[in-house]
Amino acid sequence: MVTYKFMGHVPNEQILQYYNDNKIDCLLLTSENEGLPVSIMEAESAGIPIIATNVGGISEMIDGNGLLLPANPTADEVADAIISCLTCSEDEKELMRRRSCEIWNSKFDAKCNAKTFVTYLKEKYSDVKKIYFLTEGFPYDTSDVSFIKSELQELVKNYEVSIIARICGNPSEIIDEMAKENIKSVLGLEYNKVKYCPFIDDWNIWKTVYYGIKYLFDKRILDEKLEIIHSPKRKLIRIWESIKYYGKAEEFYKWFNANMQKGEARKETALVYSYWNLAPVLGLGLNMSSNDGIYVTTRAHGYDYQDEQWPRSQRKPFSKIIDKVIDEIFFVCDSGKEYEIAKFGKQFMNKYTVCYIGSNSANSLDADYIRCENVSSFRIVSCASLIPLKRVDIIIDALVKVNDILRNEHVEWIHFGDGVLRQELEQYAAYKLMGNKL
Repeated sequence: MVTYKFMGHVPNEQILQYYNDNKIDCLLLTSENEGLPVSIMEAESAGIPIIATNVGGISEMIDGNGLLLPANPTADEVADAIISCLTCSEDEKELMRRRSCEIWNSKFDAKCNAKTFVTYLKEKYSDVKKIYFLTEGFPYDTSDVSFIKSELQELVKNYEVSIIARICGNPSEIIDEMAKENIKSVLGLEYNKVKYCPFIDDWNIWKTVYYGIKYLFDKRILDEKLEIIHSPKRKLIRIWESIKYYGKAEEFYKWFNANMQKGEARKETALVYSYWNLAPVLGLGLNMSSNDGIYVTTRAHGYDYQDEQWPRSQRKPFSKIIDKVIDEIFFVCDSGKEYEIAKFGKQFMNKYTVCYIGSNSANSLDADYIRCENVSSFRIVSCASLIPLKRVDIIIDALVKVNDILRNEHVEWIHFGDGVLRQELEQYAAYKLMGNKL
């Protein structure tokens, strides 16, 4: 029998605690596109075998600790992988668990990777004393705190840091006291070393008109316009997304120049480090350079460089121009660098650097506990937003076959994550799995 439960949004710390307190037979991820999933890193830190689609950097995360699915698997292929993982010998399971721990320790320990990254920055940009750290909300919200926590802790030890939090059109999220508490929870007693401020990224019809006209006559972005004109399909939506991206980029630069610089850049060399490769990076790259005392750099994770993750246009705006005008891109996996080289050749390759991100650890590495715990059921965990990209419906279809084959076994499926498809998927699970909720 298969039983299941949708847990909704659960903070990363609570997921790690769940991994620490429970024996998990495998983590399952069926996404059609990924960068380097933190959900896999966290599971590996707890010694959990992985079953995941071979997309993005996932192949760099699985090596003797699980199974790679095709990029576009059928439900039968997912079911076969689950059954193979659940029914292998105890010795094979323990080897996969140990291997997951080894991979996390060697590649995805957030604290170690943050130290390595900051050491690289200090060597490459030795004249920099100040960093502008661009986030998508932190510290005014904590949606990306699990990503940036370790790096921010290391950056503060070595630089004067100013955080710029992009708030997309919702000024009500700007609560200074909450931001202070969030900074304090990440940095402890060193929280007062960090300056932080919000940038309100709003959009309206007047900005569309203004930047649409400016877009037409801006010679700096000629390559972008020609690329869209020569594209065989989706021209209108690509033009729209390009204009909007351009407008948001120029708005950010205008705000940054007025509010953050005030002549500082010409007195002291600084580095802009954006955690996501989005519109602000383009705005600074088009308008600033190391000649102005500013280096512009960014991380690139997945949707912020992969064309496939822009569902309407199937094209990430300004990819080539961003690569051309900024100083460096830090890809979170080797496949990201390879993806960009495949798109643009080797002309910007000297700007591409691979710097792994990482996760915190569940600290559940006791081999005796893993081997000897007496659990009468198999337990599968998935952790992903409930959106079309993650293809959670395939998991449900696969579990139907698992249920047919492992009739005498109890299989539990726990899903962490929320999203627009939650109600639909809960209804689908109730129909396909006969409502066997945990």
